[in-house]
Amino acid sequence: MSRTSRIVMAVMVTAAASSSAIVGVAGNLTEADTAHLIFMRSEEKLARDVYLTIAEMYPDQPIFLTIATRAEQTHTDTMARMLKKFKIPDPEHSTELDTLPPPEQIGVFENYYFLNNYLYWADEHHLTKTGAEIFTKKISSRPAQYSDNRH
Repeated sequence: MSRTSRIVMAVMVTAAASSSAIVGVAGNLTEADTAHLIFMRSEEKLARDVYLTIAEMYPDQPIFLTIATRAEQTHTDTMARMLKKFKIPDPEHSTELDTLPPPEQIGVFENYYFLNNYLYWADEHHLTKTGAEIFTKKISSRPAQYSDNRH
């Protein structure tokens, strides 16, 4: 199994474990649980939208489109389903399940925190091919870094 496959597998197992822990609350979510689900929905959309933008900037590097359309779209949809399951209003209501957004919806966020992060990471002055690879590493560490922040 390749290193990338092992990393993807670890992320999937972690996501499944996290989802099981949340579901185990039996429908009664704390305010913190609700805030975290809302944050994660927007964070996953942020990652997907940035990867879509990078893929457009670097069409000769198909890995970015693959990450956007497979991993990040799956994460975005999973969080949308969790919000629906617990009847939490979706902050990213413009994003339909199992569908890539139309171009005019990429990078559209109601929350300034996510909009600002999108504008930073999608700015071609911050990205080069090497920079895009660094982004991949940095964005994957952001949830832990910002897990206690409220939006």
